[in-house]
Amino acid sequence: MKMIKIISEFFDVVLSPFSGMSPYAGLTAVSVVTGVVMVFLYRWTTDQEKLKQVRDRIKIHFLEIRLFKEDMAEMFKIQREIIKENLNYLRYTFKSAVLLIIPIIFIVIDLNARYTYYPIRPGMSFVVSAIAGDPGSLERIELALPEGLAMDVQAMRIPEERRVSWQVRAGSSGTYNLTFHQGEKQYIHRVVISNQIQRIQPEITQQKDWTSYLTSMGGSLPSDSPIEAIRIEYSEQEGFLGLQPGWLYYFFLISMIAGLAVKKIMNLA
Repeated sequence: MKMIKIISEFFDVVLSPFSGMSPYAGLTAVSVVTGVVMVFLYRWTTDQEKLKQVRDRIKIHFLEIRLFKEDMAEMFKIQREIIKENLNYLRYTFKSAVLLIIPIIFIVIDLNARYTYYPIRPGMSFVVSAIAGDPGSLERIELALPEGLAMDVQAMRIPEERRVSWQVRAGSSGTYNLTFHQGEKQYIHRVVISNQIQRIQPEITQQKDWTSYLTSMGGSLPSDSPIEAIRIEYSEQEGFLGLQPGWLYYFFLISMIAGLAVKKIMNLA
């Protein structure tokens, strides 16, 4: 999809100075910029005057609660008005929320490809697996390696899981095409060898719906392929405060902090 490609190329440029640093260095920069940009988009897509009027009315109602806390009938009336004003607030911000969530989805898709896994380090071994559509086609699946990669362990076939796996040793840094043969048909999946943060697609599958297209970064298997999926075992990046995927929690936390700070400075409702 064109939008994913544009965002990916933009992040390639923005994150290039941080490629040799900790994953959190580039992620912090992206999170802060995202939070700030989202606040400006929010400002341009909402009627701030109406929102401030709603906010002020809500504040007044909360003051009224303190004044009439002994009068239950009046308290219920005030609470009803607070609910009404909150619904008005949601109504005025609904369009903005819909518009803002679209770029966030594409940003998260790209960041997921960069920060969920580490690339294979040069000189390390990794496992590649192909999942067959049926056990009968398993024996005919073979893997051809390009120059720069070496076979550590030949094909291990597990019919019960419809899976065949190979252990491969990485050479120097680069992006390599792994070619899977099944009879006269062949399918390619790329493996990333690097010491730096890169976009990674651990698995390609048969493209069945639009969601698989969004997350496939353009790589997928034909719907009639005898191979259902091809997987590369990358190492997962560390969690954040014990949470996985760590990058996602960190991204939303830093974006929210940066956004709230700018929102306060701009005195937005």
